Amino acid sequence: MSKNQNVAIKINESALIKNLKFAFSNAFTVMAELLQNCRRAGATKIDILSSVVDEKVVLTIIDNGTGVDDFQKMLTIAESGWDEKIAREEHAFGMGFLSALFSASRVIVQSNGRTLDMDTEHMISMKDVQILPISSFAGPGTSVTLFDVDMNVLNSIRNLVKGFPVPVFLDGKELDRPYAVSDKFSDTEVGKFYVNKDVLKQEHKFGMGMYGSYFLQGLKVYSDSSLSYDYIVHLDSTKFFGRMPDRDKLVNEQEVKTAVREVLYAMIGEFLESRLAALGEQGFCDEYGSYIINNCREFLLKLNTLLPKEIVKQIDSLAVNSDIMQMSSVKTLTRADIESGETLLFSEPDFYEDEGSVAMQFIQHFGNAFILSYNLPECHWASSYVLEPENDEFKYEIINEHRRAGYSGEYIGVDVVLCEKVVLSLGERSIELTDEAIYADGMIIVPDFASEFNAGDTVDVVNQFFANDAYDEYGRDRDSIGVRRTVVNLRTQDFGKAIRDAVCTEGVDSIGGVEGKRYMVSFLKGKNNSTSDVVVVEFGELLANLKLDVSEKDIEKAVKAIAKKKSK
Repeated sequence: MSKNQNVAIKINESALIKNLKFAFSNAFTVMAELLQNCRRAGATKIDILSSVVDEKVVLTIIDNGTGVDDFQKMLTIAESGWDEKIAREEHAFGMGFLSALFSASRVIVQSNGRTLDMDTEHMISMKDVQILPISSFAGPGTSVTLFDVDMNVLNSIRNLVKGFPVPVFLDGKELDRPYAVSDKFSDTEVGKFYVNKDVLKQEHKFGMGMYGSYFLQGLKVYSDSSLSYDYIVHLDSTKFFGRMPDRDKLVNEQEVKTAVREVLYAMIGEFLESRLAALGEQGFCDEYGSYIINNCREFLLKLNTLLPKEIVKQIDSLAVNSDIMQMSSVKTLTRADIESGETLLFSEPDFYEDEGSVAMQFIQHFGNAFILSYNLPECHWASSYVLEPENDEFKYEIINEHRRAGYSGEYIGVDVVLCEKVVLSLGERSIELTDEAIYADGMIIVPDFASEFNAGDTVDVVNQFFANDAYDEYGRDRDSIGVRRTVVNLRTQDFGKAIRDAVCTEGVDSIGGVEGKRYMVSFLKGKNNSTSDVVVVEFGELLANLKLDVSEKDIEKAVKAIAKKKSK
């Protein structure tokens, strides 16, 4: 072998032709390419006729365009038969008709009084076929018939033409083209653009943005969703290109999406500004607040007197477990109320069990206190009024404590404290609570007019009630009932009522064999004079052990007498 050798690209034509069938992405390509040929030929109507034999489809596509002048160009790879303008503007590859050969067993093309009847295996083997100077197709344009087409091709036609610019009829019935260019579209630098403005009024709770669909030369090349679209763009084919050979994907897709999104946001921005001018700030916030908070918060800079309700939240039900805490966006806030201090804005405190509990309860009970759900844009007028205090700046004070008792349950151990009221404060701001219980520093603090049920619900601020990675609602309710019972006992100081309530609450009366029995409850004290144990003894056993001459009937009479005396 010589040291110097020249090489060049060469083509195995036969192998290339046979392997091209693997280049076309799917069986739908044939319909897309044939529809494109009809459109480029200037057709104003396309008819598709179908019949099914042995689960194989025979399709005939008829258009009223200019027809085929040169059948050879139609079958020449990489040579477009279209005029210079179409070739330049649409970047025709000169490969589209090959998809017909790879999707059917036989193809008949009739145009301008001539017929080309092709066995596809014969053609793929690069053998000649004679053009017949006769045709049964009398109309202007072109008729293409495909034999033994896959059933999926027929099923794809309805979806394929939804954005197509030329009316398409399937077996005499016009197909819907809801995404075709119409007078609703605007000219933009990326192409024809339509935005459904009504979707901007809908809730965008998760900031999902808008779903779009991109079309190139009337056929879909990209979509964000398979269900519905908030905007449609028909891309300018002189600027954007489909991937060879079947244009089912965009070249530089990410760059195209970026360019389209820029146009989309600019169009939405112009629309929102026009609606703001027409509706005023309150009306605008009512209709478009959700959209701007979730998708373009910088638009808040154009609102000089209001904050939309979607950017703030109030605490409805406080819980350290975020899954059960309830917060809501209830009203639009005015600049006047924020600047006067009547309305307080907070960044969200750290809140985990004891950490942040007083801060969150202050915000919950202050009445006109709100937590920002999102950061404000830089230089927004409300930014300087957002309070970001440390948790230890929030204080509480118990006023006139009455009594307290410990409660130890399945998840929590707290002191239950009864008092006249409790004061929560942040600097010079303070609120007095007389009918709401709070939790702070290991204590559930219960003012005079707070119900035992309110006190019981405070356990949600104490613990998350998680066991085995799941919320233990039953355990939570047990601790809530325990706190409620402790509050009742502290308030009544009636031992008999406390025992009676405990027996009923725990369902002791349903235990088999207890009916007619009497028990003595003894509280045994430890060395530090605190309750350390509770002993329950059946009264009959006690009398037998003491060897007292007292009958069960005597005891029953005595119990009834005491009960009657207490009821008076």
